[in-house]
Amino acid sequence: MVQLNKEDDSVRSIMMLAQGDGSLQSGVDIIITITGIIAGLDPSLAPNGRGEIMQKIGLLEGEKINNMEGETIKNGIKYSITSSQEIGILFAASKP
Repeated sequence: MVQLNKEDDSVRSIMMLAQGDGSLQSGVDIIITITGIIAGLDPSLAPNGRGEIMQKIGLLEGEKINNMEGETIKNGIKYSITSSQEIGILFAASKP
């Protein structure tokens, strides 16, 4: 789900709901998609900055994947993630 700013057509927020099938590839696909969302909202951010965001929200801590909850703010953009076995992964990124 994407929310646009009507004044200048810029992206204000993106929300993604995903559920893998338990395979390594589906997990990789979810991580790549989240990385793409981060890069799309803040193209000036270097790859290590995207990795820092993913680490701060807890995405890179594989053992917590079914009960993950975290958030961080970088360059004025709020990133958050929540997960459960029933719902999957809910990732959101929004500008003020």
